Amino acid sequence: MLTEALISYILGSINFSWIVGKILKLDMEEYGDENLGATNLYYAAREKYTKNIATFSFLLGGLLDILKTFIPTYLFGPFAGSFAVLGHCFSIFSIAITKKVPSGVGAASLIGWLLGNSLEVMIPLAGLAILTFLIGLPIFYDTFKYERAHSYYTFATLSAALVYVSLFNPQQQVIYGILIATISSSFARVLRLRSMIKKWLKQS
Repeated sequence: MLTEALISYILGSINFSWIVGKILKLDMEEYGDENLGATNLYYAAREKYTKNIATFSFLLGGLLDILKTFIPTYLFGPFAGSFAVLGHCFSIFSIAITKKVPSGVGAASLIGWLLGNSLEVMIPLAGLAILTFLIGLPIFYDTFKYERAHSYYTFATLSAALVYVSLFNPQQQVIYGILIATISSSFARVLRLRSMIKKWLKQS
């Protein structure tokens, strides 16, 4: 189990969006919110290239980030696979190269982790996450910007996971996998928000 978790973490630590950005000669770690994920890759690429190139780079980076968590989760199960999400959010490679923490906030990697689970886990959890999201959307509609959408996405997934685990499938592997994946993403978002606030204060 520890070997599988380590393999998942190393695979998750490969920051494909950052690699695509470097191929396009983009300094994502110095752009926007300094996130090394697919979304910041899109905005950085749109500044320098056409919208089509930016969209393609976003889809490529996002797809690779999904695959790197889907594969270990599908092969090793929800617990070991969740360490790929941890690797994406806190990549040892990205931290060593760019000195940025976190290295990503886990939107695409959480999707990959979810898809890598069995249908018994994936369908109820995805349904509850979507339902939670739709219920909250009208409440936050007037102020629903990108940053809030990312935070609310994590909240919706975590809430749905807790409901699912409590009522439908209290398996240890699922419980621990959900906790590692969602805590990794949530903690990464808190750190990213803190760094954004510091950046705004310096600019003001």
